[in-house]
Amino acid sequence: MMTEQQWGRALEILEECGLGWWTKATGNSAEFRQYLCSLMEAFAQEYTARCGEAMTSFSVFELYPRRQNQVRAFLQAVASSSSPTMLVMVWRILQGMNIKSVDMRYRMEESFSLDVTLSSPYTGGSDETYQSGDIDSAALVRHLGIMKTNGKPIFDGFYPLHLRRS
Repeated sequence: MMTEQQWGRALEILEECGLGWWTKATGNSAEFRQYLCSLMEAFAQEYTARCGEAMTSFSVFELYPRRQNQVRAFLQAVASSSSPTMLVMVWRILQGMNIKSVDMRYRMEESFSLDVTLSSPYTGGSDETYQSGDIDSAALVRHLGIMKTNGKPIFDGFYPLHLRRS
């Protein structure tokens, strides 16, 4: 859980990242605080388990002064998806992992699945696969950088929908 001071700073960062609407829509209620803190704790636990690196529920917020656009993109994902697994996927892309494959299946009123496989640009290590059956995870796809190289398709990076204007 976040301390009172950390919670206050988290709210400031959400506002700076253009997500003040989220806190206002919830009336900054105790339920919203519980939801966000629980989601960030679940994300931190999933990240630590998958990646072997310690993370806390406040770690992402601590990075904001040095990595504003990455944190902004991640927090936009947090506002869209409640899947700790998919949030780890987002954070791994923001750390520089390549998007090796994206498979999405949808059947109206029946099923949804999103499978994303990442690979490291630095090591020959094993791929990381992230799966979700929650259709809210589809919102994350709109943040992927889309391009072509020599006419071949590439998803590259995870970006905030709007950058802060200076």
